[in-house]
Amino acid sequence: MTSTSNFKRLPLPVVLGTALAIGLAACQSERDEAFASYLQGREANITITLEEWEALLGTAGDLRADPTLSFMLTNHGSKRVILPDDFGTRIFLYFADSQSWSEIEDGTTYSPAGVPEVLEPASEPPFNQEVVDPWPVGDGLDTASYLRVMVSGNLLGDNGELGDEVVACVEIELRR
Repeated sequence: MTSTSNFKRLPLPVVLGTALAIGLAACQSERDEAFASYLQGREANITITLEEWEALLGTAGDLRADPTLSFMLTNHGSKRVILPDDFGTRIFLYFADSQSWSEIEDGTTYSPAGVPEVLEPASEPPFNQEVVDPWPVGDGLDTASYLRVMVSGNLLGDNGELGDEVVACVEIELRR
């Protein structure tokens, strides 16, 4: 029996599901490749991660109607992480037609100004977590396909010295 005859025996939903998964992976790869310049060689979502904290886009999922974004930032590492008062937050929109990302403004006012945030090591919950609430402001929200939020900070040594930069990203598919 040839592999072709085995393939024909696969149920149609399995074949379609596999094709869809491959197509989605290719799209993700294009977005990641276009975003790579913003990461500047840093690996995202290793030491710190961003995860959905509550309903991200409101009940209708329309960012224009409800621009509230809320994420939980978690330190999974063994060292403390220091972040600037604005969590080093950057917001990007992805435009499928040009296969490119564009940075937009974070309209959030962080306070107290100039006071860094410190995430304790993973061994000290809940002090290893912090809520991040960026507010995307700018053109393109109505035509973009995806939104990414990136935060960055530095590992903090025992003597207070700054170590390697750490980055976390989360991507949201924009619905209309």
